[in-house]
Amino acid sequence: MHDDRDLAEARIRRAIRERVRPATYGERLPLGVTAWHLPGEPVPVADARERVASGDFAPFEMGGRWGKPWGTTWFRLQGRVPDGWGDRPGRSVEARIDFGTGVGAGFQSEGLLYRTAGGGPIRGIHPFHQAVPIGLVADDDGTVDALVEAAANPIVATSHQPT
Repeated sequence: MHDDRDLAEARIRRAIRERVRPATYGERLPLGVTAWHLPGEPVPVADARERVASGDFAPFEMGGRWGKPWGTTWFRLQGRVPDGWGDRPGRSVEARIDFGTGVGAGFQSEGLLYRTAGGGPIRGIHPFHQAVPIGLVADDDGTVDALVEAAANPIVATSHQPT
């Protein structure tokens, strides 16, 4: 018997990427993203909120590089849910926060989500936990304004690269 496991798994990944994911997430709109890359150790959310107020967050291109090894980047997510999106029976509206690593939970990228206006942490984010019900981050009028403290942690167990 031939071992075609690699070929079969590649076909499964392609089917998920090309057929399942597009059918799972229909209409979508990108959130505006700005970032504040910390030069040193992580800081409390209060400091990030002060930096928002003082304009220290810079535009960030989706898919761009962020975070040096063991570094922290604060992202600000802004947007508005279109009218009627939350009124569809059987459908939910989510914010999907993807750090772009796709490796696994922890030890490559992970984050903690907050509302910019105040309050405590809402939810942890990592490659296996990206979907956030929009009600957790949107105001009653559909306005989204959230902060994510993102940690760029290198994979050390299987990596032979310096950290």
